[in-house]
Amino acid sequence: MPTHDIDDVCDKLDRLEKAVESNTEGRKWVIFWWFLFVFGWAIVSGVFSSIWQSKTRYVIQYRVGYDQVLKEDVIGKHDCRFLTAPIGEKWCHYDVEVSTVRTNISTEGKPIVSYDEGKTWTLDSTTTPTKPSVHVSWIRVEE
Repeated sequence: MPTHDIDDVCDKLDRLEKAVESNTEGRKWVIFWWFLFVFGWAIVSGVFSSIWQSKTRYVIQYRVGYDQVLKEDVIGKHDCRFLTAPIGEKWCHYDVEVSTVRTNISTEGKPIVSYDEGKTWTLDSTTTPTKPSVHVSWIRVEE
């Protein structure tokens, strides 16, 4: 039976301890990055959803002035949230509904207007020309 002196045993125990410590350090970093990702995702998803439904987005998308975007506030629409009283599933959510008023000039050079996303056009017979606009509202949807 081979004999090991005490220094060999101590050396092997030191290497084993270092291996265990390095493995633990790796786990700490994985846990740290996982929590950072989850926390970051929660923050960013809230920010991006509000940015996505912002007036600026509709100004760029529909090429209208900032004052021509009429946006209903979603802050008051909280009756479908899970954690509002009474706590639990409310079986509903809100979808965004966007309607536009589009204007153009006909081939005869007369002003025309569309109230159905540009599907049909009629002669704009108002005394003051109709301005293009975007109306953003929220529709409650039962699940």
